[in-house]
This record gives sequence, structure tokens and C-alpha cells, in this order.
Amino acid sequence: MDGTDVAIKSDGTFLVRRGIPLGDSEIRLSATDEWGQTSETRVKVSRLAASTETTLASLAPSRMHGKSRPNAIALVIGIEQYKSVPPAEFAENDARFFYDYAVNALGVPASRVKLLTGAGAQRVDVEAAILTWLKPQILKGQSDVFVFFSGHGLASDDGRDLYLLPHDGNRALLDRSALRRKELIDMIVDSGAKSATFFLDTCYSGGTRGKQTLVASARPIMVKAKDEAVPANVTILAAAGNDQLSSSLTQTKHGLFSYFLMKGLEGEAAGDDRTITAAKLEAYLAARIPQEAAKLGRTQTPQLIGDGSRVIASW
Repeated sequence: MDGTDVAIKSDGTFLVRRGIPLGDSEIRLSATDEWGQTSETRVKVSRLAASTETTLASLAPSRMHGKSRPNAIALVIGIEQYKSVPPAEFAENDARFFYDYAVNALGVPASRVKLLTGAGAQRVDVEAAILTWLKPQILKGQSDVFVFFSGHGLASDDGRDLYLLPHDGNRALLDRSALRRKELIDMIVDSGAKSATFFLDTCYSGGTRGKQTLVASARPIMVKAKDEAVPANVTILAAAGNDQLSSSLTQTKHGLFSYFLMKGLEGEAAGDDRTITAAKLEAYLAARIPQEAAKLGRTQTPQLIGDGSRVIASW
């Protein structure tokens, strides 16, 4: 073999141990019989690198049944296809799944969960849902409000204002077509809610979950959005830092943040006390999202803004 003699067993077989490097290799085999006749052949061997992809478990929204919150209310929004900007991959799938987590994990009655997706999540639809559906049902000092948003976000050119893009959001007319995050929070806080928790699978840097950008001329420079202070009864769990991109997982067909958020709400983020606080959930996300994002060649660090002791779910 490759010029080295190899002992042949009585049954005509032989065993050789040798290292094979990654890529294509060729091994030359030659055999000589008792009459001195030689036959030669060449064998090509290809060694592939081991896959680094981790198999991620499917979501199981019925796995956990949190304590009932009869006065709680949830607004769930997911927008994948936009009128005038690139798609937000798997965003509507995120929202449809989160609907069940709002009921099963957060304990919100199904009759008090509203789902808006796609063309049904234009700016007027979202504002109407807040002003004419959500606010009238809030019991002052008693209702916990949850808002889930999966889709695009964008910061103003100076980075001072953060916006969530509805289906008809226009990047050139943010004030007129998008939802300013602070105003969205204020609308809910002013209604007298006991608490308001926002789960935001979006980013404000001008990028998308794919390789496209939202900013003009596909500029490679991302907008550095500034942090916004929030009221004491508001907690925000956000997908990424203000200068980072929010990624998606093709394997699970979910946003990276949304997938692990929901896995955490299945109980994986809880401790022995059967309670998931915002801080526990953020720690769970921070231990997983950066590593998965690195496999995609990106940097993504989930953010917690507000009270980390806020109880998100318990059972």
C-alpha cells in the first residue's frame, strides 16, 4: 500500500490503520502473486468535516401550564412580508406559536389574547388593537400586559428614537408609518396596567434576519440606536443590542430569539422554585443565543431592560 508491504491473512484479507486527512486523498494498492505478476489500482477517499450544527428540539407549547392570570391580556404581533421593505424571515411563525405560550405559560385567558399577522398588522391595526381592544380590558393596578413583536425595527437617523415597523411601515417616513417604541409603551402604561412586559424579536441597526438591509443604498454601516429609559412597571426582553442584528434559525423556522424565548417559557429557564423571572429568562437566553449566532457569523446578545425580578411565569 503506497509502497509499503502489508501482511495478507490466510483468508486473503488485510488490515491497515492510517490517518486520513480532511478532503480528498488517493491510496495506491498493488498486489504481486506467486508468479511475480503485479496488479495495481488506486482508491480515492473523501473525508468530510464533522457537522457543527446542533439538532434543536421542536417547540412544545403545551409542555408547561403556568398559573392562571384571569386579568392579564396579551397582544401578539408577527410580520414577515412587508409592503415596502425586505421580509422578516419566520416572524409570523414566531407569533402564531407565541399565542399558545401566552395562554399556556403566561396564563393569559385565550379570550384575552389578540394575534395580528401580516397584512392584518398595519399601523392602524396595531393602534386600534391597543386603543379599542387592549386598553378597555385593563383593570387598573390588576392587569399584567404582555406584548410580543416579531418583525423589523429601525432607529431614527440620529439614533434617538426606536421604531417597530408594522406591515405598511416605510423606512423613509418612520414618524408617519411606524410605531415609536416609547409611545407604544406609554399608551399601555397610561392605561393603569399593573405591569407591562415586552418581548421584542427585532433590531434597530438597519439590518434584517437575512443578508438584506433596511437602510438606504444597503449601507454597510449600521445605525447605533440609543437606549431608552422605561417606567418602573415596564420590562423589555429584546433580541439583540441596539447595534446588532436579530437572526433567524432555518432549522427551526423561527427567529433565534423567539425560539429560545419560547423554549425558556417551557420551563427550561426556571429554577427549583418553579418560577421564571425576567432575570432568569435573560440569563437563559444569554447562555444560548450568542453561541448560535456565532455559528451564523453574527454577534447577537439579548437585552433585559427594566425590573429583572418581574415574574414572567410560574406554576
